Amino acid sequence: MTSMSKKAFVPLFLVLLFVNPWVEALDFRNPLPFMFSHYALFISGFLFSSWYFKKTIKWAWVFSVFVAALWHTPYFFSVSATNLVYRALEESTLFLGGFSAGFSVPSKSGVFKATLFGLWVLSDTVLSVIFLVNPKLYTDYPPYSPSELQIVGVAMILFMNVIVAIVIYLYTKSVYATLGEKAID
Repeated sequence: MTSMSKKAFVPLFLVLLFVNPWVEALDFRNPLPFMFSHYALFISGFLFSSWYFKKTIKWAWVFSVFVAALWHTPYFFSVSATNLVYRALEESTLFLGGFSAGFSVPSKSGVFKATLFGLWVLSDTVLSVIFLVNPKLYTDYPPYSPSELQIVGVAMILFMNVIVAIVIYLYTKSVYATLGEKAID
């Protein structure tokens, strides 16, 4: 297996893991796979475009932020959780949102990346706290029960902590690698 095909495995696996008839049927009854499909599709689009395409599109990140925000507003979240046509639109645009982020974010400054990452963590934290404290604050007509949304809130916080730990690890590793190179010079 070549390096390129090994890289294709991760995004393809994430897409197939969450976009299949079994998980799609489960999404109507359980918000946990529904929310994790958001992460998986966005991340798979990001990985695919940042690994395979070296072209940079300066403002493509704006589309990705718009798409991610849109599908997490109460109306669009609810309609995509209950309607298969909207779900297909949601899943394809979340993948494309990640794909467009992969075209622009890797070429941005460290400050820009940190700011965008921090805003994602902040917005996801707000949403998860709302799910934990009172899901009715999010919408009067939630597609899932309050207890199910509370479980999703906990899962979102755990997932974000894992991602933050990975980012800190990778950043620290790159800093030490840079310091090691300077020490050799």
